[in-house]
Amino acid sequence: MGMGFLAKISLLQQYYANEIEYINVGEFKVSNKTIEVLKVAKKRMERFQQIVINEGHVLYAIFQGDTVIDKVISEKMKKDLLQITSEPRDLTVALTIFDPICNSLSCNIRKAISSDFEKLARFVKDEFGERWLKSLDYGFRTYKEELPIFIAEQGGEIIGFACYDVVRGKKGLFGPMGTAKHNRVNGIGKTLLNHCLYNMKKSGYEYAIIGQAGPIEFYERCCNARLIPIGDN
Repeated sequence: MGMGFLAKISLLQQYYANEIEYINVGEFKVSNKTIEVLKVAKKRMERFQQIVINEGHVLYAIFQGDTVIDKVISEKMKKDLLQITSEPRDLTVALTIFDPICNSLSCNIRKAISSDFEKLARFVKDEFGERWLKSLDYGFRTYKEELPIFIAEQGGEIIGFACYDVVRGKKGLFGPMGTAKHNRVNGIGKTLLNHCLYNMKKSGYEYAIIGQAGPIEFYERCCNARLIPIGDN
C-alpha cells in the first residue's frame, strides 16, 4: 500500500470527523457508517448461505459503499484484496502430521452405504441446489461398498455430509461437504471433515487438497490447512 497509506487515512479521518454520527450499541460507540457496512456485509454473507460475517464480506461492503476509500486504494488493489479475502481458494492439509479432533455431538456420524443415495441426494439438493449432485453420483457409482462419504444423522434425518475422492473423479481431493443451515456452528462440519481426513490418512494419502474452499478460516482452524499460493496469472 505504500509508506504514505496510514498518513492519508489519518488526514481523511480528521477531515471527515465532524460528519460522522454515532449511536450506542451496548457498551460500544458505533458509527452509522459502520452499521451500514455491516448490513451490506450481512447480505453478502446470506447470499452465499454462510452464517458468520468474515473479513471478505466486510471488505466487499466497504469497497461498495465508501467513496472515501477510493482516494487511497486503487482498483487493482481492491481486486487483489478481495481475491485474497473473498474468493474461494485451494488449501492443502499435511496428513502425515494430522491428528483428528472430533467433537462430542448429539448426532450420529457414519460412513454412507449404497442405500443412502436417494435420501442423501435429496438432502443435498434441498439444502445446496444441484451443483454437488454429479460428484455425489460419481462417488456412489464408483466405490459402491467402501464409499468415501460420511453422513451426520439426527433422529433418522440427514443433517450433514462430507466426501473425498469424488470431485471430478480425482483422488486426494476433499469435498464437497455441507451441513443443514439450522445445524451449523454445532461442530458437525468439523467432525465430518476430521472423519474424512483421518480415513484419507489411513488409506495412505500424505496430503489432502481442499479445492475452492469458501470459509478458509474454518479449514485453517479445524485441520491446520494451508493456502496454496495464487500463481502470477
